[in-house]
Amino acid sequence: MNSDTDTDVHWRHNGSKIVFDIIKSKDSLETQDPQYKNRTETFALEYLRGNFSIKLNNLQHTDAGKFSCFITPSNEQQTVELQVNGV
Repeated sequence: MNSDTDTDVHWRHNGSKIVFDIIKSKDSLETQDPQYKNRTETFALEYLRGNFSIKLNNLQHTDAGKFSCFITPSNEQQTVELQVNGV
């Protein structure tokens, strides 16, 4: 895992919606989908450890689906399926 300041991280929902971007290890919200505005959190102190996790607050039924994380320049990708029940 490349955790230096050249790291870019792109979180996407169902392949296209921009959930959160981290560019050069800094949060970048300019292109964030309005559906996620003020609902996402990251843990910037963890970036140097290679942890680019996000937390999605105020879950909605429309949040269900696949969340993918793409990390460059290491070309890593991880996907997680979110199920939302009882909202």
